[in-house]
Amino acid sequence: MATKSEKSKKSQRTSSAPGKSGVPDIIFAQASPRSQGGVSMFDVAEQITANTVANFYSEDELLRRSALRLRDAGFEILQITDATINIAGTPKTYQEAFNTKLYAEERPVIKPGAVETMGTFIDSPSADRPGLISVAGTPFEDVLEGVAIEEPRYEMAESMFPPLKEYW
Repeated sequence: MATKSEKSKKSQRTSSAPGKSGVPDIIFAQASPRSQGGVSMFDVAEQITANTVANFYSEDELLRRSALRLRDAGFEILQITDATINIAGTPKTYQEAFNTKLYAEERPVIKPGAVETMGTFIDSPSADRPGLISVAGTPFEDVLEGVAIEEPRYEMAESMFPPLKEYW
């Protein structure tokens, strides 16, 4: 059940009007190949730190196979790390590869100068977490845990985690 705060935030969100998608021509995301630790980085309840990050690394062969399949599906592979594959593609590429629809959603943000306004985020109805694309039921479910759409970043934006250092 959503809290009062979550309901308030959700009510401030607005989706684009039909015919005016607001979805950019190219969308950037992080695809997460299955973690060798057995738990998806999208399902952890705690902050990932230098001590726990190795649990979310993927085997080299799985990284290679995942990247090849993403490329074959039409994605541009921008970078491959031990834990993720940075990809770019058109909305159509995402929709066809992951059997989902993408839409733009306006959400409250804090922009430089501590200005409270709205920011445009890309989302998919296929997952229960904003910005996440589920791979369940797609040709990628055997190699990927999910795909996280890149979000706009603004100075002064809130973080869900406090700083790890005792200074800024």
